[in-house]
Amino acid sequence: MIAQLLTYLFPNKPLPHRKPLQKKSMNRKALLPFCALAALTSIALLSSVAAVPVTVLNQASGVVVDTGSPPSPLESNPYTFSFDAGATADKLIVALSSELSGPGPTVITYNDVALTPVAGTINGKAQGIFYLDAPFTGGAADLVIDMTGFTVVNGIGFGVTSISGSAPGVSAGNVAAGTEVELAVLAVDSFVISNYASNAGGIPTVPVGHVELYSNGDIGSADGAAAHVNGVAAGAFTVTYGQPGELAGNHTSAAVFTPFAPPPPITVLNSDSRVVPKNTLPLGEALNENPYTISFDAGATADKLIVALSSEAGGSDFTGIAITYNDVALTNVTGTNSNRVQGIWYLDNPFSGGGADLVIDMSNFDVVNGIGFGVVSIAGSVPGVDSGTAAAGAEVSLTAPVAGSFVMSAYGSNAGNVPTVPIGHTQIYTNGNIGSADGAAAYLNGAAEGAQMVTYTQTAAAANSTGAALFLPVIKPTAPTITEFMLDGSNVTLGWTSRDKRFYTVRFSRDQVDWLGDIDDSIEPDDGDMTTYSFDLNVFGLGNEPRLFFRVDE
Repeated sequence: MIAQLLTYLFPNKPLPHRKPLQKKSMNRKALLPFCALAALTSIALLSSVAAVPVTVLNQASGVVVDTGSPPSPLESNPYTFSFDAGATADKLIVALSSELSGPGPTVITYNDVALTPVAGTINGKAQGIFYLDAPFTGGAADLVIDMTGFTVVNGIGFGVTSISGSAPGVSAGNVAAGTEVELAVLAVDSFVISNYASNAGGIPTVPVGHVELYSNGDIGSADGAAAHVNGVAAGAFTVTYGQPGELAGNHTSAAVFTPFAPPPPITVLNSDSRVVPKNTLPLGEALNENPYTISFDAGATADKLIVALSSEAGGSDFTGIAITYNDVALTNVTGTNSNRVQGIWYLDNPFSGGGADLVIDMSNFDVVNGIGFGVVSIAGSVPGVDSGTAAAGAEVSLTAPVAGSFVMSAYGSNAGNVPTVPIGHTQIYTNGNIGSADGAAAYLNGAAEGAQMVTYTQTAAAANSTGAALFLPVIKPTAPTITEFMLDGSNVTLGWTSRDKRFYTVRFSRDQVDWLGDIDDSIEPDDGDMTTYSFDLNVFGLGNEPRLFFRVDE
């Protein structure tokens, strides 16, 4: 990629006769201090897969109590409230509690567009969480809570929030009797909104660290509250309200919304799996179908095929395994084999002309009680594999050198029950009977830069092991941005945005048409996100030029 152009001028010098240029060799270390030898790009990859944190724009709340005149339902039903979501809002969320009876349902609209109830958040007085993607952003509009479908509505309490930077839809919702509810948060920097309702007759307190939308001891003959918290980490997350007095009829509901993240640079094309236990022969003999063959279509744009294999086997080791796709052998990722995990295997540039045979050959083993495997094809990956690891137990760790990486993992044990794949990973298969063992496989696409923990869970795990491999994306850079230009006599210093793991070229031109040559075509990266690079124009016979343009190529 090409950086922006820079010009330096010698306004007082006449244009000389232009002789053919000859590039002279130069020792960068003789011209520059080591710290100036730096990487010269701005890589789009690392920002392209990182989630943008959610921003809370506007919020409001209301409590409406039935006065009994006229008799129920609530006299202000539908209830209308003016709310401005904000010019950049991409989601509007309402948390609603009420004292009511009857069939319902509750219908909420914003600017005449219906909100969607979050499945699993409605129970008892906690009428749940509702949301609308891409709400009206032209100023204040009517938020209407319509509960005319109920026979009795003694009161309502609600909180409304607008946010930006969220992914479309909702990640998860949950409700539970009592003062707390648990959510599985799949992405860092997620946004959680919750509501609470009870019949205790006191004012609830919102969860510690959460932003209160409202808290009231009289929403009709009940009480309620709502709150939100931003920037929630991935993992199990518990929402806990406080309530004075004797608890009665209380429920807590919550929903989690993930931040927006552009698609990762690697694309998952196709996946499949098989579990082949030995059902017809006694254990301790070879698998009935060995070699085992399935037909798999990698896809027309596939640049890599990956297999994660677990088995109950004996009599040899993984070097006796042969896996082929369309008669081309896959490569075992070094270090991914441990006990029942027979490793991660891959093939670059697999056959992409349609379905072909994927063959797992374990005929060199004396005993194969069963196998479980997952296969995935991807596009946008760098050839080869970055790293692999395996260990006894349910967890391994890999380090992704760049964001957008792809992690494939396998798990095997002898517990006799079904394992659970890592949170946030896509399950390929999980099974409690691969012969006399059990296994699972999963992948994570778009992994962040840094440590990646791969953690399976299983009840009463025995003789278990985990293996994983990390594959890198093709980094698609944007142009470096030149931010500094200094001229001191014949010495030029350029500075520009940079990342490591790239090589760069500084080129020159007299007219921005012919880029006649390069000053240096193998500039190495350095630490940090900025680079300065200096050179002497006289070394290249350019000291008398009246005007020159420079650019930086990746």
